[in-house]
Amino acid sequence: MTGDGGAWLFWLERSEMVERISIRFATTSGVDVDDFRQDLMLALVLRHGVYDPSRTKPITWAWWQARSVQKKLVMQRKKYRVANVDDQSTIVDTRSDGWSGVRSIEARATIGMIAHLATGDEWDAANSRASGLTEDEIRESLGCAPFTARRRVAAFKERVGVGNV
Repeated sequence: MTGDGGAWLFWLERSEMVERISIRFATTSGVDVDDFRQDLMLALVLRHGVYDPSRTKPITWAWWQARSVQKKLVMQRKKYRVANVDDQSTIVDTRSDGWSGVRSIEARATIGMIAHLATGDEWDAANSRASGLTEDEIRESLGCAPFTARRRVAAFKERVGVGNV
């Protein structure tokens, strides 16, 4: 478990407040509420040592932590862009510097090779998971439960023998 027991107890006693804040921030940013709540609770516990109750109320401090979590989650979704490989939309990680030129060509070639190893359902599931779609967006775009999408990606990884796809 991360953090100390006192921090967990403090924020778990205020779980209804954390839930309300999570719903508010998640719905305004298009992030899954469960993912947001989990990240917010972890941030609150990990940063509990710098919280000073004499300076601010728990709701105010939690609100500012939620803003930080929201920014992090939104940035994680923006780190990907769509590239076309063999007339197929593919999510590509753009975090690294120098995304143009040779590195771009190599990345597209690698994606093209991997794409031919996957079935259509596996490739769609991998792209949906890599793009950071919420569970509702995965359900809508793939027409299956998010668990099924995770199973498809796991089956693809196992068949190809790759640690992280």
